[in-house]
Amino acid sequence: ILRAADQQRYRTIEMEIAMANRAKDVMLFVAVSLVLVGCKPQAEVSISDTAQTEASNEFDLRARANEIVKEPDYGGVPYYALLAFGEEAETQTWLVVDGKTVYLDRNGNGDLTEQDERIRLDEEATANNVSGSSEYTGFNVFDLGNIAGHDFVFEVWVINEDFRPEPNEKESTTRYRQERLENGWMNASLYRTSEGGTQIPVLLCPKPQHAQISHIAGPLTFDLKWRDQKLDRDASPIFDIHIGTPGVATLKGRFPVFSNLSTEQVPEHIIPTAVFTFANQKDGDKPIVLTVNLDLRC
Repeated sequence: ILRAADQQRYRTIEMEIAMANRAKDVMLFVAVSLVLVGCKPQAEVSISDTAQTEASNEFDLRARANEIVKEPDYGGVPYYALLAFGEEAETQTWLVVDGKTVYLDRNGNGDLTEQDERIRLDEEATANNVSGSSEYTGFNVFDLGNIAGHDFVFEVWVINEDFRPEPNEKESTTRYRQERLENGWMNASLYRTSEGGTQIPVLLCPKPQHAQISHIAGPLTFDLKWRDQKLDRDASPIFDIHIGTPGVATLKGRFPVFSNLSTEQVPEHIIPTAVFTFANQKDGDKPIVLTVNLDLRC
């Protein structure tokens, strides 16, 4: 089990990053090479409740979500997401996709019918943005401009209607596709085009009350870079985490929502510490405790 060091160290990291960088929402991956001696051959990795929920437990993002008070006449089925900004999600912006148009509640008043809140498809960028996956033909690109001091480009994944899955594809891929169809989800990506150019995966859904909430520039915590990380004693394991702000997944969404910091946003003197506890390969012996500085950035 990984703990984000002791509580005093954790709070010091959080406070120093926030003060120096205003808790901005760009990507940080911190990696460490581990030497595992005496432990059992393989261990699952998870971040403890203390680290994983420290920021998100301060308040309920869903309960604080602003309501949409007025919507345009959509040409098709609208798909919703909510962007929240700031330590207490004080700035909120609804984002609605209607085919090749995006409506963005830029001033946060819940009215999506105002003149400057309709964003048309970026035809040139879309034409040059072809998918390498046979399941998607490409991405519809929308330049969102500046929202709460951050510049964004939004890409909506376009499904290939002629796609037929391979008979031997991964079970996890098949399961996700079934969930997407059952819940009416649409895949999208929110890119920060300044200070790191990072990506926030967005799962759009057809009901605003179930929308994903991405919390940007909010309270900081740790999360695993890869959800299925394993530490293998015989394979020179690399352990990756990132630092950022958790959000809220759409209804029935299984994947965590996380807005990340980049290496540029974290001062060089900030070095998180991880404490690992491994089962001993000798039954009955004490667990092996390993404390590591996460001082490699990538």
